[in-house]
Amino acid sequence: TFTATFGNKRVTTPRSNVGGAHVTRNYRWWKAVGIRLSLADDGLTFGTATHGGVCVHFEERVPKVIGLKDHSAITVTVEDLAGLVTALNAPGA
Repeated sequence: TFTATFGNKRVTTPRSNVGGAHVTRNYRWWKAVGIRLSLADDGLTFGTATHGGVCVHFEERVPKVIGLKDHSAITVTVEDLAGLVTALNAPGA
């Protein structure tokens, strides 16, 4: 299972629904912290830091947390960016 939480908000989906992940960087502090929707698509962010995050793509959208549409991806800020990407992109994981 892949689970991401921010306060009382939660995204949970079977690990088999994770289609891949990649590192994102260059966040402005006023856009990095909090729960946010992407203006470009239906992506969601659970952000707590500006150093970077991991964008996790889903094969099938997960139920909406905020906004009007279900989410096809979530960006999470974690300490070990490369470690999370490696774990999520590992074959058979």
